[in-house]
Order: sequence, then structure tokens, then C-alpha cells
Amino acid sequence: MKNIIFLLMVFGLYSLQGNAQDPELLNNNWYLQYVVFDDVTYEMVGSPPGGVPFFSPHLQFEENEVSAILTLNYFFSDVTYDIPNTTFTALDPHVTLGSCESLCDLENVYLGSFYLGNGQAREFSYDISYNSDDSLNLTIYDAFGNRAVYWSRPYLLSVQNNELTRVTISPNPASESIQIVSQNNEINSVSVYSMEGKKMFVTDKDLNKLDVSSLDNGIYFLQILHNNGQRWIKFIKN
Repeated sequence: MKNIIFLLMVFGLYSLQGNAQDPELLNNNWYLQYVVFDDVTYEMVGSPPGGVPFFSPHLQFEENEVSAILTLNYFFSDVTYDIPNTTFTALDPHVTLGSCESLCDLENVYLGSFYLGNGQAREFSYDISYNSDDSLNLTIYDAFGNRAVYWSRPYLLSVQNNELTRVTISPNPASESIQIVSQNNEINSVSVYSMEGKKMFVTDKDLNKLDVSSLDNGIYFLQILHNNGQRWIKFIKN
């Protein structure tokens, strides 16, 4: 009996470790600087047509998901973290399939080759360093030594700040409507985009309950604009 209890305790500790996240990864939006793939450097320079990026080129970690946006396309995956070994695993990587209008070489390498690969689970290692101006650098490596380099300015790691920036939706998947909850933030508008980057609709009315009944079944993205910025959330219509 003692042996069983001991094994359960060990299993519980292992599970907690496997589900833990690195707060430095999760509490920062990481902005892409450049990618080095097969010894070729692809820099993030300029802006897409019109001078304003359609999506801001950043990488974001959440408790159970990682996502990266460049211009019109998007990488996302469920994720697990191994903090002692400074690694994370993208369990089921996907990318959107919209057309490319700018930075196409970078987009193909960054989203397709570096993050998606063969579409199977992929482990990445990472390193975070601080600069003299309190900004941070994040370098992510794949199994072949290719790397993507980001920078960020740290958010205040306080419960109050986390509450201010938290936006959640439910249910997900959804068939009729989605409830949007934004703690201490006023939502200004909500847009829905398809996997191909097509804007399906935008609304600035009844923003806490979004009617999605007219959408075909599939994967979509919500762009939620609020008074502290914006939030992108993937959802499934079924």
C-alpha cells in the first residue's frame, strides 16, 4: 500500500511539472526580429502593403496553446512545457493557408519550415536573456539548430495586470453563439476571420455575445479590439 501511495505521489509531481509554464514565456508578447534557417538569415523588415501590418508579427504563449502571426497567416498549436529543460512541444502544429502578399520568403520559412515542419509534434528549446534597457530577447531553436529570434518588453507580472489583459470566450467549440468576457476592459469591436485570412464579419454591437450560427463548420479567429489593445483567439464552429 505504501508503495502504491509513493508511486501516486511521484506521478502527481511529474504531472504537475509537465503542466507548469514558464512565466517569462507567457507574460510577454514576443516580436519577431529574424529567422536563421539552413544558415540563411531572413529578417523582419518594413511593413506589409499599406504600411500597417494586417497582423502584428508576434509570438504568444498561453497555458495550453502557442501561436505566431506574421502578416496574413498564422501558426497555432496545443503546447506542453518542460521548464527544467527550457523546452516546449508543439503537439499538433497548424498554419493557415491564405495567400502571401509580402515577406513571402520569410513567411514560408518561418511558419511553414520552422514551426510547421511535417505537421507532426515538434520539440523546441529556448533561451531568454535580458538587455541593459530591461528589454528581453527570446531565441527558439528547432531540433536541427535553426532559430527564430524575438524581443519584448516585460509586462508587470502582477495579478492586477493579468486581470486587465484577460479575455476569454465560451463555449469553444460553438454552434450558435460565443460568450466573450473581458475583465476590466471595454470591448470596442469583434471581427471574425477564416483560416484563409478572409474577414467574415465585424460588429461593434452586443459584443459580449457573438452570433456565429451563420458560419460554416470549421476553424476561425476572433480579433477582439479593446481599450488596452487587441486579442486574437482561435475558435471552432461546429
